[in-house]
Amino acid sequence: MGYYTGTVVLVVIELIPFYAITNVKFKKRDLIFALVIWLGNQLTAQLAPGVSDIVGATVTIALYYCYFYKRIGKLLTVAAITLIRSVLILTYLMSDYVFAYLPVFLTFLFYPVIFTIFYLVLKKWRIQIHRFLTDENHRIADWLVVYLYVCALIVNIMQMPEIKPPAEIFWILIMGVQSIFLIVMYIASVQLQKKLLKKQEQRNLKLYLKDLEDSEDHLRKFKHDYLNLLATMRTVAMNNHDQELVQELAQYTEKQINNENS
Repeated sequence: MGYYTGTVVLVVIELIPFYAITNVKFKKRDLIFALVIWLGNQLTAQLAPGVSDIVGATVTIALYYCYFYKRIGKLLTVAAITLIRSVLILTYLMSDYVFAYLPVFLTFLFYPVIFTIFYLVLKKWRIQIHRFLTDENHRIADWLVVYLYVCALIVNIMQMPEIKPPAEIFWILIMGVQSIFLIVMYIASVQLQKKLLKKQEQRNLKLYLKDLEDSEDHLRKFKHDYLNLLATMRTVAMNNHDQELVQELAQYTEKQINNENS
């Protein structure tokens, strides 16, 4: 009974921070999704008991991706659930040392204290975490989170007594992950630079068009005022019976009007 209760609590602990980080709205059908996650964990525990943590985590991330990617985006879905999973893995790794070196009565406080801290961090910095995963640099931030999860997962694998991989495998995995991470980060950085450059070009083009429109408006106003001035001078010349000046002003005014309309 305690095992099943623990797995239910784990599903809830994953879902609540996921909603908080991604700002996704809860729907009634999400309860069915939570049930599927729980059943997936039970199946992996039965079918692959030695590596249930690894297989279960992989299945959970895949299910989150398939269920949420249309609602919040592919990369944000993966980044959010891997961030939560990274925290859970690090908590599990710390618990081994806590349970080994602290008195028994203190070990019972470990998980309540950790989850309280986790709750307070989410409550205070939930918006900042969401911005970190969704702003203009979100691709780099999301891949950093995925990289953190993969590293935590590798360390977790090395700590599993059921597997006991040699140290060489650990370093090979770390080097492989870092190589892939560097390539992905380079591609993400190039794409980000292109995106920022394109935005800057669009911003400069908008400013240029606005300046051009302002110049045309100013020139149009100047022509209008200038023609009014010519009309006034023509009226004054007519009042003074200066027919030659009137004729010259009329011809000049007509010429300016034709130039404006052309």
